[in-house]
Amino acid sequence: MPGKPLGRHVLHDPRSLAYRVEADGTAKSVRWPRVVPVFDQGDIGSCTGNAAAGTLGTQPIYDTLPAGVELNEDEAVTLYSAATHLDAVRGIYPPDDTGSTGLAVAKACHKSGLISGYRHITSLAAAKTAIQAGPFITGTNWLTGMDEPDSDGRVHAQGSIRGGHEYEVIGYDAEADVWEFVNSWGDSFGKAGHFFMSSADYDALLHADGDATVLVPLTAPAPTPDPAPPADMVAQVVAKLNEILAWLRGLQG
Repeated sequence: MPGKPLGRHVLHDPRSLAYRVEADGTAKSVRWPRVVPVFDQGDIGSCTGNAAAGTLGTQPIYDTLPAGVELNEDEAVTLYSAATHLDAVRGIYPPDDTGSTGLAVAKACHKSGLISGYRHITSLAAAKTAIQAGPFITGTNWLTGMDEPDSDGRVHAQGSIRGGHEYEVIGYDAEADVWEFVNSWGDSFGKAGHFFMSSADYDALLHADGDATVLVPLTAPAPTPDPAPPADMVAQVVAKLNEILAWLRGLQG
């Protein structure tokens, strides 16, 4: 669709599960100030690069960037190009404008020295925890019902799948249970380039091969994998479950 390009593809690496954001039950309202303007990707499928550059241009991560970094549409396309080299799921941009993935653009940010690493959000509850510390990128299916926001800037996850899209998550309103996002289709989309979505709709999109990625600032330690549970602990849990199952079978008998 002219002026509303997509370009996000699905690439989930099982190893990412060792770098998850753990939900802690927090669900407070928060909205992070974006320092850079809303970008416009034109007709290039660079949404992953735009979402990443926009997130880097939002507090609190913006103040942690190396001196001299300029975040604009050119940098967004640079990150997109780097991502296409890293995921290599389709073509390489340029010349092939075939899209990229959220995982690959996070890797591109890391390789460019803009972040110390990245973590993954695998549930709506974890997203509510993650937004307390800062903005993040998210990639979901983009449905036809999302192309035209309501007068209040809200989109609805309905209609047919038009493709995949990556965008920035900038805030959460706990009272209304509504999320705020920043798109990369210029400031004429939604409310000056921002749009809103209910938790129910966002949760549905996350469950439909969606993902979300936290870009960890340079001032924070590089993420380390969560330790696997000790083998003896796993064995104890399995033994206890078998005891419970045997007890239940006894009741049924």
